[in-house]
Amino acid sequence: MRNWPMENIAIAGSPKTIKKMNLIKPGSIYQFGSQEFHYAFPFSLLTTNYQSKILSGPQLNNNSVKVSSDSVGKGKLMKTFLQVSHFLGIYHLINRHSISPQFLEWVKRFNPDYIYSQLSTLPLINLVYQISTDLQKEVVVHFMDDWPSSINRTGLFKHYWDHHVDKKLRQLLDQSSVRVAISEKMAFEYGQRYGGEWRYFHNPVDIERWKSIAKTKLPGKELRILYSGRIGLGNQNSIKQLSDALKEWNGDIKIHLDIVTPEYQYFDNLQHGNCTVKKPFPYDKLPEIWTKYDLMYLPQDFDVTSLRFIKYSIPTKLTEYMITGVPILLHAPQETALFHYASRHNIAYLNNADNPAVLLNTLLDLLGNEQKYQSISKRAIQIAREKHNATAVQSEFREIFEKPTMNETIVTS
Repeated sequence: MRNWPMENIAIAGSPKTIKKMNLIKPGSIYQFGSQEFHYAFPFSLLTTNYQSKILSGPQLNNNSVKVSSDSVGKGKLMKTFLQVSHFLGIYHLINRHSISPQFLEWVKRFNPDYIYSQLSTLPLINLVYQISTDLQKEVVVHFMDDWPSSINRTGLFKHYWDHHVDKKLRQLLDQSSVRVAISEKMAFEYGQRYGGEWRYFHNPVDIERWKSIAKTKLPGKELRILYSGRIGLGNQNSIKQLSDALKEWNGDIKIHLDIVTPEYQYFDNLQHGNCTVKKPFPYDKLPEIWTKYDLMYLPQDFDVTSLRFIKYSIPTKLTEYMITGVPILLHAPQETALFHYASRHNIAYLNNADNPAVLLNTLLDLLGNEQKYQSISKRAIQIAREKHNATAVQSEFREIFEKPTMNETIVTS
């Protein structure tokens, strides 16, 4: 939404989603809380209770989600409970949603032409459908991964909930005006699965913001690797593989992995002498910090559930990894959209083996191939500039909304 008139955008989302949204005019951000999304009692006791409210500028600047040791312990307990609830088939029964009078009044006052949503849960499907139906608003849906194929994990009543979620999703898709996928492979698959026309957009990158520095030689005495982003379904096993692969490493060249993640409190088990888990860097410092690394790690998992989830995804961080000029080590199944894209454009060093020893050998091979190291760096910068320039991609994305009378949009997540 860059360069879009801010007075034409309103955003509704969870506290974690909206905590960095400080460029929107006061009153145009709604924080979902317990009035809209909540777990049924007594399961609600395991969750943090956020207030439903309309945010102003000063509130936004102080709206970071604070994490205490108590909430970390509660979060670990909740994670275990969610796994059990999925198996028992009760997750969708206890995960509740409602449209509060406050939220409904806020939407009516803004009076959007479009509701744009990156759907990911059954409650969000229901909320967007209800709002769009009650207020007769057009919907744009955007899929970042194939969550419909993995939202109901193996357990009791899985087939029932698969059918139920699919029915509700198709109901919403039938009344959506635009459908957007994250990759070409997803657009094709979803066209076959759900019908209709699908557009796709890979995540763009602000070329001017990132000072690309192509790597011209291999590191000397130390190889510094960075993984930056969330840890969870779709990548947690491969991240652990790299950490495990480096645990006993004591070769002539020191190899150190930094794992930088918002969930850093929950992954102490990954830390050892050659691996450090850190909290996220300030976003405005990323171009300066990332270019100091020697290798960017981009993992995807190989198990059946993860593959269903990530098969058609292109991680949003890919283009920012590319534009740094720091070579990328892609560790992913060969059948994923990400592996296909990286292989076709030669933008990463590839490993498609679900094996820590093979992963370590891939690193060692890279350390002995300076020509490959340089070519990956230069090629990634080139493709980022040619295909993912934010100015061009954002202009194309805006065309979705630029009907003569369609100028205002509410974004939900």
